[in-house]
Amino acid sequence: MRFKEWDDYLDSMLSHVKFTPDRRRIRQEFEEHIDDMFEEYMSEGMSENEAAEAVLDNIGDSHEVGKLMNKAHNAVIGWIWQAMKVCLIVTAFFCLNPITGPIFGVIAKTAVSIPDIIMGYDDDSSHGETVWSVDIGEKVILDDHKLLFDELVKKQDGTLELRYRDITSPFRDSLHFDIGPDMLFNEEGMVLVMGLGGSSNGGYIDYVQREITGFPEESRLLIIEFKGDEMMYKGRHFRIEVELPGQ
Repeated sequence: MRFKEWDDYLDSMLSHVKFTPDRRRIRQEFEEHIDDMFEEYMSEGMSENEAAEAVLDNIGDSHEVGKLMNKAHNAVIGWIWQAMKVCLIVTAFFCLNPITGPIFGVIAKTAVSIPDIIMGYDDDSSHGETVWSVDIGEKVILDDHKLLFDELVKKQDGTLELRYRDITSPFRDSLHFDIGPDMLFNEEGMVLVMGLGGSSNGGYIDYVQREITGFPEESRLLIIEFKGDEMMYKGRHFRIEVELPGQ
C-alpha cells in the first residue's frame, strides 16, 4: 500500500542525493523498508492511518536523512564506479581477442571480484573447514532494523557461526543489532554458550558473523530469542528455532 505522505517524504529525502544514478535504487530500498515497518505496525493492531503515521514518526526528518544518504552515496566515488563499469565492458570486449584475451582476462577477473571484497560474509578458515551449514531464511523487523537470518555454519573446531544481515534504517545513525549470549538457547531452554565473538562490516547493510563457542555437541536445536525491555524495543519479541544436523 502506498501513501502520498510517504512519496512526499522520499521525494524530499532524495533531493539531497547528488549522485542521481543511485536515486532509483535508494528509493526502492527505502520503499521496501517502509513497507516492512508498515506491515509490522499493522500486525500489532494499528489501523492503516495509524501505521502509516508511525512509519513517518520512526524514520526521522527527511532533510537529515537525505544528507546522510548523500554522504553514503558519494558522488565522486559513484562516478568513479560508473567509469569502472565502462572499463569492464571494454575489457570484456578485448577478452574475445585471442591475442589480448589472456592479459585482459586477468584484469577483468580482478575487477569483477571487487564487489565481493567490499560486501558479504568472510568465509575464513581460522576455525577449520565447514562441517555443515543450515539455511535459516528468517526475517525480523525491530523498529529501525531489518534482520535477515541467512545461515548457521559449523566449523571443524566445533564453533557455530551465525550469519545474519542487519539492514539498519538509513533514517537513523544507529549501530547494528547485536545477538548476545543470553539470547541463545538449546532445546532444553538453557543458556549454554561459553563465548561469543565474530565480526561485522558496518554500513547500511551490515553482514554480521557471530561465532558461538561452547554450544553442546548433543543439542539438536539452536533457539534465538529476543524480548524488548523498557529501555529498548519495548514490546518487540522474536523467536527463531534452527534445527541442527547430526553433529
